[in-house]
Amino acid sequence: MTYSVPFAAYGAALWLVVKAWFTVAAIRRIRSDAFGTERRAGVRFGTELSGSLNGIPCSVQDLSLSGAKVLAPIGALLDEFAVLTIDPAGLAARFEVRLRSMHPFELGGNVYGLAFAPGQYLERGRLALALFNAQNVPHVRLIEPELAIAAD
Repeated sequence: MTYSVPFAAYGAALWLVVKAWFTVAAIRRIRSDAFGTERRAGVRFGTELSGSLNGIPCSVQDLSLSGAKVLAPIGALLDEFAVLTIDPAGLAARFEVRLRSMHPFELGGNVYGLAFAPGQYLERGRLALALFNAQNVPHVRLIEPELAIAAD
């Protein structure tokens, strides 16, 4: 195929390059964490738990199976990676986390958005049991054996 006007071919080639560039830019934006509307892979559970972030006491404001929102003093998280320890009624969950966001809290301290590091299946499983079995209040509720038999 030959074009009688070569600029039509050049224009078509240029248009192809522009469309390819827009496609690549759109894919990068869609995959970017900065533009995700909901980064958590599950339901958020509002909590009022105590814990520690790199050994500094903190308050766990909400949890999901993929991350947590934590209120801690300014400077509690100086690196992108940290260790979050949550202890709802002796469960002692310890997570390696990565910083996703940080916002100042009006009454002092920072609110940290944390993502659990990949893996950690045992800890996430224990957390899931505590969250779902305790009806959104993550503590382990012990049932007396006699009451459990009577309830059947």
